Amino acid sequence: MLRTITILLLLLACTSSSRAQTSDSVLLQYEHGYFLAENDSARNLILMDKINYHLQQESLSEQVYLELKRIKPKLLTHDEQLNFYWNASLLYYISSNHYRALHYIEEFEDASRSPDLDTSFQLLKYFIYAEYDTTISNELFAKLIESDTSMNCLTCISDVANFELKHKKFQILASYFIPGVGTMSAGKPVKGIISLSLNVLSAFAIVYTIQNQLWLNTFAWGTNLMGKFYTGNIRLATKVIAEKEMIKKKELAQTCELQIRFIMQRYPLAFTIR
Repeated sequence: MLRTITILLLLLACTSSSRAQTSDSVLLQYEHGYFLAENDSARNLILMDKINYHLQQESLSEQVYLELKRIKPKLLTHDEQLNFYWNASLLYYISSNHYRALHYIEEFEDASRSPDLDTSFQLLKYFIYAEYDTTISNELFAKLIESDTSMNCLTCISDVANFELKHKKFQILASYFIPGVGTMSAGKPVKGIISLSLNVLSAFAIVYTIQNQLWLNTFAWGTNLMGKFYTGNIRLATKVIAEKEMIKKKELAQTCELQIRFIMQRYPLAFTIR
C-alpha cells in the first residue's frame, strides 16, 4: 500500500502540468529520423529526444521503456548520460523494476563524479534500496536524517508495512476454543453472537441425538452442520480481523502520505527534460 502511495506521489512530482496526449505522428517522425540517421550517435540523440517527448506528454507507457533499452549511454555526452541515468532510474522505480532502477541510480552516481550529491538523489536511492536491501537502506536513511531531521518521518513507511493488530493471533486462536469470541473482539458483536449461537445449538443437537441414539442424525450434525459452523466461525474471525487490520493500516497510510508529500515538496524527484 505504502509503495503505491510513494509511486503516486512520485508521479505527481515527476510529471508536468500538461495533459496532452502523445501524438503518433510526432513519434513516427522521430522513428523516421532514426531510420535515416547516419550513425549511432545521431540515432542516440533522436532516441533521447523521443524519450523526452514521452516525458513531456506524461506518457509512461511500455514504449518509453523500450526506448530506454535502445539507448547506448557510452555514445552520450556527460550531461546527456546524467539525464539518461536519472530519468531511467526514476522510470524503472515507478514501474517496480528494482534491479534496473538500482543499476541506473548507481550509474548516475558513478557518472556524476561527485562524492556529495544532493538530497533528492539520496532520497531516490533510499526509496530504491528500501525495496532491495534493508541494510543499505538503513544506512542511507541515517544519512538523510543527518542532512535533514524532518526525514525522520519516513519511518512511517516501515511502520505501515510492518503494522499488525495487537493480540491478532490470540483473537484467532480464541475462535478455536470459544466460537464467536474472535469475531466479537474484532468489533463485530452481532456476527460473533450468531456464530456462537449456531455452534452452541449444534453442540446441543449432537448431544440430544446421542442421548436418543439417533446415530444417523448424530453423524449428519457432527460431520456436516457442526463442521461447517465451527470452521465457518474460524474463517469469519480471520476475515473480520484482517478487515479491521486493513482499516487501521489505511489510516496509518493516510497520515504517512501527508508526511511523504511534505518531503516530496521540499525535495522533488522530477524527470530531467532538456
